[in-house]
Amino acid sequence: MSRLCQLLCQVLNRVSGWSGCFGHVVSLEIPGLETIHHYPILTAVTGILVTLIRHDLVQASSKGQVATRTLLNEPSFQLSSIYQLLGDSENGAASGDGGGAGWSSQTTMATSPTSSPSRAITAANSSSSSNSGGGGGGNATAVNKFSLKKYPEHINSCEITQVERVVSHLEACVKLKGEKSPGEDEDSLCTICYAYPASAAFKPCSHSSCRACVTQHLMNKTDCFFCKATIQEVVDETSGIVVYQATSLNKDSPLKT
Repeated sequence: MSRLCQLLCQVLNRVSGWSGCFGHVVSLEIPGLETIHHYPILTAVTGILVTLIRHDLVQASSKGQVATRTLLNEPSFQLSSIYQLLGDSENGAASGDGGGAGWSSQTTMATSPTSSPSRAITAANSSSSSNSGGGGGGNATAVNKFSLKKYPEHINSCEITQVERVVSHLEACVKLKGEKSPGEDEDSLCTICYAYPASAAFKPCSHSSCRACVTQHLMNKTDCFFCKATIQEVVDETSGIVVYQATSLNKDSPLKT
């Protein structure tokens, strides 16, 4: 579950916005890139996300919300990336600013998942800029926003409602979880993810990271992050429990987590 949530967050962070590398590439007029755009990637990620979270929506206790808890504990999780699925960068489910307002019905209906919307957007931006002189920059930014609401022929209102419920649920959970206290010692955080305390010490080199990072690292490698020495043992400094020993890495003895 944690690896799946990590993958979903990484894809959302890199693909959902228009200001990143992916948004720049799909906006270029390069032959062969006509079918590469946000829609097929983000709809797949959204479908997985809704399937995971919708079971948590009916759970009365937060302890039963396994998918939500795992997603919020993922260091790369950003609520702003979730908002951008509906075209909003700050206030997703609550506002209707990014729900396709400003798009004419002709532009919306002409853009299908089988053709790159960036081409239609580029044309719309050029037309807007030429008609308004030099003041079309702000409108271009607004038009550039991806939104699932811009595909009414392929995504019905019921599915949009499900996404809005998931966004509202995650927003409420983030507010309930709260932010880290300002007085928290950042020097004690894991220097790999900067999300959890560095409570897992490696032996014999004595370097440390959080348990989540070292557990993931030991799935493929047995050397230290920092000095590349072979890790013989990993000890949880908070409890003194040995969570990994080199001799236990065989087919019959899986890694302790």
